[in-house]
Amino acid sequence: MVLTEEIKFEDHGENLTVVDNGLAVKWAPIYSGGLAFTNLPVNQGDKITVQLSGSGEIRFGVIQIDPIFFGNLRKHVYGADLISQISSITLSNVSPIFVTIMRGKRQDGDTLTLRSVTTGKRFANVKRNRGAWIVFEIIYGTVTVEIVKIDGLKDYKIHENMDVNVISTNGSDAITSELVKMLFFSPTKISLVHPNPWTSCTMNRPIHRGEIITFNCQPIARGRRKPKLFYLKILISESKPDLTTFEIAEYSDVYLTKLWENDECQGYIQLSLSYSGHLILINSKGDCCTANIKKKNVCVVFTLFKVKVRFLT
Repeated sequence: MVLTEEIKFEDHGENLTVVDNGLAVKWAPIYSGGLAFTNLPVNQGDKITVQLSGSGEIRFGVIQIDPIFFGNLRKHVYGADLISQISSITLSNVSPIFVTIMRGKRQDGDTLTLRSVTTGKRFANVKRNRGAWIVFEIIYGTVTVEIVKIDGLKDYKIHENMDVNVISTNGSDAITSELVKMLFFSPTKISLVHPNPWTSCTMNRPIHRGEIITFNCQPIARGRRKPKLFYLKILISESKPDLTTFEIAEYSDVYLTKLWENDECQGYIQLSLSYSGHLILINSKGDCCTANIKKKNVCVVFTLFKVKVRFLT
């Protein structure tokens, strides 16, 4: 084993807090993304097509209370866990992604179905006798969300009640005259006013050949309840990336990137780099990924969501 400086967490984004003298880092519940909704509940049989572009992450969900009744969205909606999550999509400045959302019938209720090339088909169950508003939750980045097509009887737009960090505009196909905008404002497009602070962190030094590090990852629970979604993303690179970039996967010289969600990231995780340059990353479930390293050492970047990570000494 290489004898060298003790490993600690060091540089980190604003949504993370380094604790225990640098031996642990935890996701801080600083909410700086943005919530928005459709202006109307989705009818049975109606299909809405949404175009996503930019770089960042967005979650789709459904809520069965009219958003007009909420004064403080972050307290009453996000804090009360009223949103039923459907799917999460990460974008990286690629060609626009199209997402379709449709409400259909089941024997004991209705289903809101989301389809896209990146997620496939995802579902959320809703009560038949209640309205179901689509939730757009931009987590971070320069993501834009635009309603571009409607197959149904209603004219779906963006709800007037939205997060203070969300800005709504007329869609790309709307008339752009400033006078017309004032008279016939028809918001179908949203983005963040201020993108989220980054939720990644790096260590105080690289991992050297012949070294093994073990760390423990646990979800940050509210009382005894684990969050519905939590994850840990680990990136191994040749040099230390710039944490101010939105999509760290775009960084060059990356050996591997691994995302573990929910139970997959909970428990012990081990990273080893042999003297011959063989790198192994394995979780407590036995899920393993490897890479061959040409350099004498590697840099590690952790991206956290609703978890705490601690090095084991």
